[in-house]
Amino acid sequence: MPLKANSAAFRVSSAWEYEKTITGFSPASQRGSLSLSLLPDTDTLDHMFFDSFDLAAGASATVDLRAFTAAIGEAASITQAVTFTIKATALAAGGILRVEPGATNPLTWFFAGTSPAIVLNVGTLGNSTHQCGFAIQDGSTVVVSDTSRNLKVSNPGTATITVKLAASVGS
Repeated sequence: MPLKANSAAFRVSSAWEYEKTITGFSPASQRGSLSLSLLPDTDTLDHMFFDSFDLAAGASATVDLRAFTAAIGEAASITQAVTFTIKATALAAGGILRVEPGATNPLTWFFAGTSPAIVLNVGTLGNSTHQCGFAIQDGSTVVVSDTSRNLKVSNPGTATITVKLAASVGS
């Protein structure tokens, strides 16, 4: 059973406002925003890949986009992807989220170079206590196959992290 028609959405946004006090006048302000939105075609991108797991300090896991069970309990044979979102949280600072192509059958989708990886600290910034993450949206679908399917997610940090990820995928 595929996704319900027009039910999938991928959105990332940032907004800000600067304000400067001017004596005797109303404050000057400047606002801005940046957003990215995609409503994938649910006929083509008919599944959402979800996963959640804990990684102790020094641990790693392989995420295989071809071997998962859909949210409603069905097996799905994935052949393409268009979005990828990952978030890591921790009970204490010190965790590190590292995402890279898998050792075997690597998915190199958004990586380039000889030792590609995205490395983020699970730190403490303002109201974003002990978390980090990123989101990728491609302009067209990317092939997921038997030889291009695995991501390695690791935690070279000092605190256990909980990893949650989602991807818009198609069979």
